[in-house]
Amino acid sequence: MTTTHSNRRAALLCALFVPLGSQCAFAQTYPAKPVTFVVGFAAGGGADVVARILGEEMGKVLGRPIVVDNRPGAGGTIGADLVARAAPDGYTLFIGGLGPNATAHSLYRNLRYDSLKDFAPIGLFSENPNALTVHTSVPAKNVGELIALAKRQPGVLGYASAGNGSGQHLAGELFKSMARINIVHVPYKGVAAGMNDLLAGRIDLMFPPIFSVVPLAKAGRVRVLGVTTLTRSSALPDVPPIAQAGLPGYEQTAWNALLAPAGTPREIISILHAAIGKALASDELRRKFEAVGAVPKSSTPDQLAAFLRSETAKYGKLIKEAGVTVD
Repeated sequence: MTTTHSNRRAALLCALFVPLGSQCAFAQTYPAKPVTFVVGFAAGGGADVVARILGEEMGKVLGRPIVVDNRPGAGGTIGADLVARAAPDGYTLFIGGLGPNATAHSLYRNLRYDSLKDFAPIGLFSENPNALTVHTSVPAKNVGELIALAKRQPGVLGYASAGNGSGQHLAGELFKSMARINIVHVPYKGVAAGMNDLLAGRIDLMFPPIFSVVPLAKAGRVRVLGVTTLTRSSALPDVPPIAQAGLPGYEQTAWNALLAPAGTPREIISILHAAIGKALASDELRRKFEAVGAVPKSSTPDQLAAFLRSETAKYGKLIKEAGVTVD
């Protein structure tokens, strides 16, 4: 879409919302330059990959390029803090996710931002299932058998994660809590290190991102018992959700959302939300998301705000009860 079309849409929004004149004038020119997506993780990771796919399609809609700025560290909170303090002009946005926007306040004592107050929600855009994956030597062919095995052998099975407080760690703790079993958490420095030990049989199970296990599962090197989302994944369509395979109600997902600094004019939020919708409708985006195991997920800004509150409460309770801490 051309910049002219974007400006016309902004003018219409101004007429509908009847905002302050200065904000309306600003919205009519938005975006007048490239927009930056800040990703709180390293290039090549799950959040980075989906951010670049979304950015490419949204750039076409907005008529301006989307630049991805990776600011890794402290579980994504370094990037989040940068955006929380950025000018609320719609040009510096954050690729939000479970860590920096739902669990950080329960894990980091000296966090400088408030994930519920310092951001203006724009919209969800992806859901990334994790996959309950076991080494082929584990004598469990499904989720129910794995739970029964863990109950017969408390404290024997070990599960790997990408580190304390990571999505994989929380997936395991939620599984332990809901199934009322005792499996031992073994933190690694990243998903790849944990997967290496899983493949070697030095660890029993893991909840890695689904895209990292698809080729291994198809080659028979690991066994995937379930996905952490409530629906099946097109990446492994024969694998049921954990909630349907032995642990009703279980849901844990890595999700991504677009957030702006608090105070960003609502006209800008509306323009960006509409652009997400058009991007998610793109067949090209859907093909690229499917290739990396991501599922398009949409929401209104208000729905995202409610979702963030729900996720923060859910994982805050889990982290406290399980005694999860970060290094």
